[in-house]
Amino acid sequence: MVFSHPGTLAHRLLQLRDHQRHQIAVRYARVIVGEALHGGLERTQRSSGSQREFAMIYVFKQASLLRGGCSFTRRARFAVLLVGVSTGPVAAAGADPAPTRTAPQDGLKKTTESLPHDPMASFARLVGGEWKTTAQSGTSMVDTCHWGPGKHSGRVMTHGEDGGGNPWRSLGVVYWHPGRKQLRSLSLNPYEGTVSEETITVVGETWEGVCDLYQNGVHRKMVSRSTFDGPDKYSTLLLEETAPGQLSPLNQWNCVRSRTFTPQRPIPADKSPKFPDHLKAFEPLLDRTWNAKGQARGDWGGNTLGVFHIETTFEWIPLANVIYARSFGLRGNGSPTHLLDTYFYHHTGTGRLRCLALSHLGGVYEGDATVLDGGALQFDLTGYEGDRVVPYVARLDFDENETLRHRLWSAEGAERTPVLDAHHKASEMSRNIMVVFQDRKNNFWFGSHVQGVYRYDGKTITRFTTKDGLPSNRLEGIQEDPSGNLFFTTEEGISKFDGQTFRTLTPVKSNPLDMNWKLNPGDLWFKGVQGAGAVCRYDGESLYGLDLPKTKLGDDFESLYPLEKYPFRSNPYGVYTVYKDRKGNIWFGTAALGVCRYDGKSFAWISGSDVNELHHGPANGVRSIIEDKNGKFWFSNTSYLYDVYQSSAPDGRRDGQGDPAMTYRREKGISDPDGPKDGGGFEYMSIAKDHDGVLWIVTWGGGVYRYDGTGLSHYPVRDGEETITLFSIYKDNQGGLWLGTHEAGAYTFNGKTFEKFTGKTTGARPPTPAE
Repeated sequence: MVFSHPGTLAHRLLQLRDHQRHQIAVRYARVIVGEALHGGLERTQRSSGSQREFAMIYVFKQASLLRGGCSFTRRARFAVLLVGVSTGPVAAAGADPAPTRTAPQDGLKKTTESLPHDPMASFARLVGGEWKTTAQSGTSMVDTCHWGPGKHSGRVMTHGEDGGGNPWRSLGVVYWHPGRKQLRSLSLNPYEGTVSEETITVVGETWEGVCDLYQNGVHRKMVSRSTFDGPDKYSTLLLEETAPGQLSPLNQWNCVRSRTFTPQRPIPADKSPKFPDHLKAFEPLLDRTWNAKGQARGDWGGNTLGVFHIETTFEWIPLANVIYARSFGLRGNGSPTHLLDTYFYHHTGTGRLRCLALSHLGGVYEGDATVLDGGALQFDLTGYEGDRVVPYVARLDFDENETLRHRLWSAEGAERTPVLDAHHKASEMSRNIMVVFQDRKNNFWFGSHVQGVYRYDGKTITRFTTKDGLPSNRLEGIQEDPSGNLFFTTEEGISKFDGQTFRTLTPVKSNPLDMNWKLNPGDLWFKGVQGAGAVCRYDGESLYGLDLPKTKLGDDFESLYPLEKYPFRSNPYGVYTVYKDRKGNIWFGTAALGVCRYDGKSFAWISGSDVNELHHGPANGVRSIIEDKNGKFWFSNTSYLYDVYQSSAPDGRRDGQGDPAMTYRREKGISDPDGPKDGGGFEYMSIAKDHDGVLWIVTWGGGVYRYDGTGLSHYPVRDGEETITLFSIYKDNQGGLWLGTHEAGAYTFNGKTFEKFTGKTTGARPPTPAE
């Protein structure tokens, strides 16, 4: 695969998993839940003798982005089109059908193959950490591999310096092409404007690619052979066809995985490339976040297919000279869904502006772009959707008020059928803001599940992403140590920011009961990250990955739902939240097993059947913990509060499952005022305690409740007339309250209501009970 070095070959196949998420969800929905899925979170309740166990099984919601009256297949198909619309030009003017490769010469291996069970499975081994690739000359660069939407594709980002000391950036994309029935790759690098198009065959530990390489109009034939030597090492040989049937070695690389990340050095000003003329039409799209809401119409009698909300960003990758667009759906199952990756580049072989779009459903859309008079962009899209080849036409226009209008038509049949007419509004920040934090310098930080993290210093908003050193653009949490260093928990690791540089911490994996389980006052605790354990502890020098001790309830859960059969069920020991109480004990809220407390000496549990039991049935795990002003604990629902007496049960007493238990009294909590007449509490996402000890409780879609110990006050939260879904609440340094939302940005409390943060609002202290 020709991903990076001059005239060279590529970095490898991105890593894939044995099953892709949406396929698994559909396949196992009826088995796990007992009915077809149309929602994002489902649960099953099982009885075992006289005791009740609640196994929380989270199933990826596949088809609910669009909730129209059409079949799953049609909804899925139009989900792809809507995303394509949001990215701007997803298709091509005058797109050619898949080119037919002439029969290879004897020296080039034929690479056509039948559709494998999971065509991207070979890519999975490349994801995680970074790869140091060293050429025969001794020049080294760094590759990082990332999944594309739906894990139907992956991308390789390369940075470093070439043999002459010049900065280097390149991009490689690997994907399954449903029209060709081939594993394909596209590679772009700065050497002579290299564009490489490759077909890949995977046999055991070897990947072989047949490559058409274009460099400023020169066409070269290449073959790449990559062979793995264990999970963290492989070598790649690049050969060139010098004559029919004859291959000559051109270069070779040795590639070794590292679990630490090398910061990407900025390109020096004197070597910074100019923005290319052939991409000028996309320049107004850069450095902004584009949001579109609306309805799509189908080509089946004009039926409305559903409401959508899509957020898209456009990024220029210098030197590789490609525009990379990422689109996320902010509706559906609440959590953002990565819907589409789109790449726009100048093809040095054809001289055309090209587009490649890859969807979360496995669709491939490719073709040429045309810049019209006035700067509008038009695309004639050829889409490969399973066994279908579908033509589409798209157009982008810029309005005077900096609104991006995008129209899409289906070109099947004799006439075009309108599918969508969407208006994209630009904003400085993502509308998906899940985490809010204020540092000791009073800067506000807003973490997104989509676009990285934003810093607001009172005047300007600055965005930080994987380009700046974050391991992922999906932020899960933010903390600060006594020295003022910030720590960002992301989907793919924990990053330390010293004010200048992001450094991803490498976890030291440990056993649950060994010396790394400690309770020091200055330590920071995090939810676990991939492959590092259920939780992580940072002592100022090292990050330790820790597992919670095994329990009988957890063992029973894993026996009932083995990963081999239910690959997307929750990890029962998975930690949703970490909380330190006033005595310094650490509490862990789990997905299915209840609450675990660590006091520095031992672990004790409040079992899942106790904590998760609500009036209306089981809860979806413990997502928030707080100790109120009376020293009593609240665990993600208002049905009960818990008066915990001591460190652990006397005489080593065990709970009903045989696991270490703590002694406590469960007391009646507060009722849901909108619930059934016979009372019962409600489940919440997040909770905060203000300066006066009043609890502020955030629900999923029901607004915010204020509880002063005697009664509830309700605060609806809306975006215009629309009720929005909430995720978190945070108290800042001055006592102001902030909300994180799925699709409406950050909100702050002005003393009376929650209002949208605009870059000027600073948050007001909530009223005291006397007020």
